Amino acid sequence: MMTRILAGAFILAAGAASAEQIELTSPMQGASLHEGGIDMVVYYLDQDDHFEVVATYAPNREPYEPSRFRLALADGDSMRFALPGEAQVMYGFVRTGDMVSVTAEPADVTQALLD
Repeated sequence: MMTRILAGAFILAAGAASAEQIELTSPMQGASLHEGGIDMVVYYLDQDDHFEVVATYAPNREPYEPSRFRLALADGDSMRFALPGEAQVMYGFVRTGDMVSVTAEPADVTQALLD
């Protein structure tokens, strides 16, 4: 009986959605995320009235074509989106004071299509 319980717990843990999170606490500090077959490197620049967040990403499969985007975050701003052509991962960007938090988690593609 105990073996069945442990096996069931292992299966549930293995099937749980994972998420990655990085926290950037100073300008030009870089960190990376690796979720859903996409590799991303993120840093920010302090631009007086906002932080300019710069992210470079690419699928870790052929064809390997890196892309880059920039977004402006004032204190308290947040954004959540999937990348063009890569709906399997949702990214979240949040600025709180001097910190930018970035999360990457598997997307609920069915829900995204309904929204």
